Amino acid sequence: RLEKYSGEVFFKHVAKGNDKFKVVYSVPKGQTVWVVGEAITLYQAEIRQAIITTRSAAASKGDEFAFIATPYTSVPDLKRQYNIVYVGDDQGMAKLDLTPKAKSSIKKLTWWVDQTTWLPVKSTVLESNGAPTTFILTEVKKNQGVSDSTFKVDLPKDTKIIRR
Repeated sequence: RLEKYSGEVFFKHVAKGNDKFKVVYSVPKGQTVWVVGEAITLYQAEIRQAIITTRSAAASKGDEFAFIATPYTSVPDLKRQYNIVYVGDDQGMAKLDLTPKAKSSIKKLTWWVDQTTWLPVKSTVLESNGAPTTFILTEVKKNQGVSDSTFKVDLPKDTKIIRR
C-alpha cells in the first residue's frame, strides 16, 4: 500500500554541529519534525504527543529517527555511521547507497544527489522488514533567508512529552 506525505522542509546551516531542519507536514496534517543542532523533536498534533531525542541517541540505538537527521549532518559523521558507495549517475543525479555500520532499524538508505546544489533531493529508506519509504523534494528554493524563529520548537502546553 502506497502512502503519500507532503509538506514543507526548511533547512539552515548555521555552523558546524548547529544545523537547523524542520518538516511541517500537510499530509498527514498536524505532524512536525524539528532537528535543531543535536535535538530531534517529533510532534503529532492528533494525539498531542511529542517524542524528543538527540541525533547521537537516535544513531546509537539504531532508532527510526536517525534517518530523519541523516541528510543534514556533516560528511565526517556520515562516514562514521555509514558505508557509502557511489552507485553512478541516475536521472541526472549522483546515486549513493548508505549502509549503516552499526545495528539500525534500517537496512539501507539510497540518495539521489543534485550535482549542482549537492543536496539529496530523493531518498529511499529500506527498513529492516524490507519495506521501502521514498522521500522526494520538489520546488527546492535555496538561500531564501529562513529566519531562526522558523526552527523554534513550539509545543502546546498540554503536550505529552516522551524522551528517548
